[in-house]
Amino acid sequence: DMDDLRSAIESSRLTPFPRDSSNLSNDQRAQLEELAGVLTRWISGVREIGRKPEIVAAGRADRTGPDAANLRLSGARARVVVRWLAIRQVPADCLVPKPEPNAETRDVLFRAGVSIPQSSTRTTP
Repeated sequence: DMDDLRSAIESSRLTPFPRDSSNLSNDQRAQLEELAGVLTRWISGVREIGRKPEIVAAGRADRTGPDAANLRLSGARARVVVRWLAIRQVPADCLVPKPEPNAETRDVLFRAGVSIPQSSTRTTP
């Protein structure tokens, strides 16, 4: 069911990254491997009903360190996750990396969204 898949996506959080790192650990890779299948099924289901799926991978960095460094690090974490998922055949056009510096933790969380494609909107006279 689509709601269950979306719930599974949005409750997913990677094991925290080591301080000042955006390298994926073996545990994180295993988590992403499992999540990739869920993402692919949800994306396919959303497309089947004529909608545009979007998965935001929000890379987060905690409040230690300068703001500029945290912004770079949180962005790097989001991008490494998106690249890894795309290599695992999750459609890259649906994946959006988003930095979220100055968070409580050093992880990546996911948000699933749906929009109506521009080509399917109609105007009424």
